[in-house]
Amino acid sequence: MSVVADRLGVSTLVGTPKEIQAQLARSQADHVLVVAFDHIKPSVFAALAENFTNVASSMFEVLLERQDRESLERLAENACAAQSAVAPAAEGSEPAGAGA
Repeated sequence: MSVVADRLGVSTLVGTPKEIQAQLARSQADHVLVVAFDHIKPSVFAALAENFTNVASSMFEVLLERQDRESLERLAENACAAQSAVAPAAEGSEPAGAGA
């Protein structure tokens, strides 16, 4: 068993079920995604493991970027909405003694 990649909080474990169970027993991961193959050639398995690792890491990076961008957009929208709500209230109120 080996850890193919460990970046951005994404680890790809490759090995037999017993090897993976042993590694997961020591893992601090919150969630795990398992892809199991009943019968596969070692060379095909190695190629798939590498490709899954690259795809998973890339997708995770994109999702984090999208989440960050959406969070910033929501913050900007909320700030604009809050400012719009305060502006009319400020226009309608006059200091004491004003306007007389």
